[in-house]
Formats: sequence, structure tokens, C-alpha cells
Amino acid sequence: MKIVLPGSYDPFTLGHLDIVQRSSKLASEVVVAVAQNSAKNYLFSAKERAELIALATENIENVRVEIVSGLLVASFPPEEYVLVKGVRTGLDFEYEHAQAVINQKIGQIETLYLPCDPCYAHISSSVVKELSMLGVDLMDYVPEVVERALKSKIEAGKRENV
Repeated sequence: MKIVLPGSYDPFTLGHLDIVQRSSKLASEVVVAVAQNSAKNYLFSAKERAELIALATENIENVRVEIVSGLLVASFPPEEYVLVKGVRTGLDFEYEHAQAVINQKIGQIETLYLPCDPCYAHISSSVVKELSMLGVDLMDYVPEVVERALKSKIEAGKRENV
């Protein structure tokens, strides 16, 4: 079995890393599929997000990172892959379930849900971005490489706004 972990990962958190690590023990290959949606306003470009994820997961042998634009199910044949979605709360499940139904209907690809480790249930990318802008230490929220990139990005933004 091969697993696809789709998401925007803006930024990649310790919760995301936990799902990647756990998924890597279940499959021969794990693809972290970085979403690229021109309608969304990302802090990091798709290329930057993919590079950060690759660095954060470089010690996990069967993981690769791929930027995906357009229809996700068009990129991964359902006879080879299943989608895995990490869920933190019931709200996450409701959102992901709606996506799973659509992916099954249009691409015949199955979605499995992997509950997050409870120690990461409070972490979301939007909270991490907010905390980063407030100068909070992010060691408990993101991999070190992501924390450095966030600090650099926030500092660059502050210099532009001066």
C-alpha cells in the first residue's frame, strides 16, 4: 500500500510530522502532497513548503514530497494509493469526510482517517502563524527548520512594512 497525505502545510507542524511518521510505518511509500491553490493566500510558496517538509522528514526513508496542483485524485491512481488524513477534532472529521466523499465519487480513491496524538490536538497551522507573528517560541509546535523559516519570513515581512 502507498499513502498520500494531502494538505496545504502552511506551515508544517509537529502534528503533521507525527502523522507522516506514523503513516510511514503502515505503507511502502508515503507521499506528502503539498497543495497549490491559487485562490489561497499562503505565507510560504508551494516550493518553500515542499522544501521545509523534505528537510523535516529527511530521516524517514519511505517519504517523498510532491507539489500537487489541480485535482488531487488525478495525480494518484486509486489502485495504488489511499489518502490518509490526520484529524484532531470532530470539526476536522466533518470537513475531511466531505472531502473524502467527493474524492471517492470523482476519483474512486479511498480515504483513511488517522487521529492525531492528543498532545498535538491543539496545534493548527493558523495558530502557529499567529503565534509566530507574536514572537512566541515555537519549539513545541513545529520542527526546528520550520521555526527558523517562520522567523525569517516574519522578520522579512516586518522590514517590508517599515
